Amino acid sequence: VKVSGTNYTAVITGLRGATSYQYRVSLDGVTGEAQSFTTAPETTLSNGGMEDWNSEEKSNGTLWNPWPAGSSAFWDTGNIGSTTIGDSNTKPVSETCNGSGKAAYLASRYVILKGLAAGNLFTGDFELDGTHGILTLGRDFSAFPSALRIHCKYITSPVTKVDDSLPEMAALKGKNDICHVYVALTSEKMQIKTRQKDVFNPKAAPVIAYGEFQSDANVNGSEQNGYKQVDIPLEYYRNETPKYIIIVCSSSKYGNLFTGGESSQLWLDEMELIYE
Repeated sequence: VKVSGTNYTAVITGLRGATSYQYRVSLDGVTGEAQSFTTAPETTLSNGGMEDWNSEEKSNGTLWNPWPAGSSAFWDTGNIGSTTIGDSNTKPVSETCNGSGKAAYLASRYVILKGLAAGNLFTGDFELDGTHGILTLGRDFSAFPSALRIHCKYITSPVTKVDDSLPEMAALKGKNDICHVYVALTSEKMQIKTRQKDVFNPKAAPVIAYGEFQSDANVNGSEQNGYKQVDIPLEYYRNETPKYIIIVCSSSKYGNLFTGGESSQLWLDEMELIYE
């Protein structure tokens, strides 16, 4: 029990979602009347297993979309931009963590005009802004997960393409590229505009909780096809019910700044929200 003046706080663990509980407070041997509360439901992650995709043929390659044909999108990619000059950077593969179904494969590669396009996957919508992109991040969500669990593997490569207008990016040249997966619960949708060289700010006012995983080394584990389970804990900044969930995955952390390694590859499978 934490005491602050006349305020007393206790943390109770092991609770289940969508469940009613009763409790009593005992102070100096005097027990109060029974009170009750109900926990929030445990909302699952739509298409977290990366099983559902649709495709359409473009003049320069195949446009892959991470949702079933005729359905609304929960996840999106920047593939519509990459297929103007080549194939999709993010696509389904059969190389999974459990030997069945599909996984998401995110690859960074050189592209004409921009230098580098990173494989990416995120909850939200993508639109083209000339040769740039606008990401509107966030899908409706009002639960309280404690972590995001992913199964992944990663092959890094030296950073060969950088945004020369940003000195801090130039300093990364020759260093290992970094894969990046982050999750945020927010009170608003948030935008990233590559034309304006935006980056996501985990301390921005709308962010209620945040967690991230990144690695500049190869990632592999003992699961099938070399996958590794990674849990990304969420740190809650305040006690507020979220309105949106943001998950962003990239084979090059600074891909939105057109900086990274041309051979970096990230596989993702069986993503799920963990509740405690």
